[in-house]
Amino acid sequence: DLSAGVIYHHLPEKVNLQLSGKSLRAIVEFEGEFGAKIDFHQNGCIQTAGTARELAELKRVHQELVQLGVRSQMLKPKELPAFFPGMAVDDLLGAIYTPDDGYFDPHGMIQAYAARARELGARILTGTPAIAIRIKGGKITGVKTPQRDIDTEIVVDAAGPAAAEVAGMAGVHALPVVPHKRQIFITAPTDIIPPEA
Repeated sequence: DLSAGVIYHHLPEKVNLQLSGKSLRAIVEFEGEFGAKIDFHQNGCIQTAGTARELAELKRVHQELVQLGVRSQMLKPKELPAFFPGMAVDDLLGAIYTPDDGYFDPHGMIQAYAARARELGARILTGTPAIAIRIKGGKITGVKTPQRDIDTEIVVDAAGPAAAEVAGMAGVHALPVVPHKRQIFITAPTDIIPPEA
């Protein structure tokens, strides 16, 4: 699966809003800490509401963001074309705008993390899926892969959309990670949409 590498704060759960804040700080500081380019474009993010329920949710998220110290602004539909010229707004009731959000190169970030891990002595096995987590006496003792078993007392679940599945291997069945399919549309260059949008 591909990732657009988008970082934004328009999430309904408070814990996810807090995680987005920490992630944004890590992304902003990444190039200085790792000496690797991740092409971060901090051009803001807009989420629109087309129903009264969606608008109420965005207003609630906006209030949470303000309390967390995240720059956030509620916009009326007529204000949106100033951010995205040519945007059709007739069917919208409002939107939330967070100017510090943006997008970056997730592949570059992963490669920099991997390089640093190798410098610190880590051995990375690619093409080696974890198919089971071994547990004895309520404690993790290792990870099973198709090639071999790896003895370890620590497992970091960094499986992204499959995080709940991996957590289930360790007996944790209530991890609220549910992947949602998203769409990315690519157009030819146009004068209507600015390149940085």
